[in-house]
Amino acid sequence: MPEFIVEAFSYHKDSIQAVKVNRNNKNEILTGGLDNIFNLIRIDSGNNLFSKTYDETVAFVDWSNDGSKIIAGCLNNKIYVMKIMKKKNLLNYMFWKVLMRKSHLCRHIL
Repeated sequence: MPEFIVEAFSYHKDSIQAVKVNRNNKNEILTGGLDNIFNLIRIDSGNNLFSKTYDETVAFVDWSNDGSKIIAGCLNNKIYVMKIMKKKNLLNYMFWKVLMRKSHLCRHIL
């Protein structure tokens, strides 16, 4: 049987609950898991560009339509929205806003 795994990343300590590919840059993915960790991973290099641990499971991840914001929806009824800031060719991630809403509403803020 042929092997189909192209790349495997192990940036989580428990089950992954959400994965989303950046529609503007297919080399970037977001992941969220039962370990409360949210990651932004560069596929071609395997580098973890950003990681944040929250106080609850990260059940939903997404990108804004223009790719300028990333979001994490947690089971603590909070949505974390981060704005991506580019500075000197390095990606810096700034905590932007916390919304006290149910995770399923996060698509409406983008």
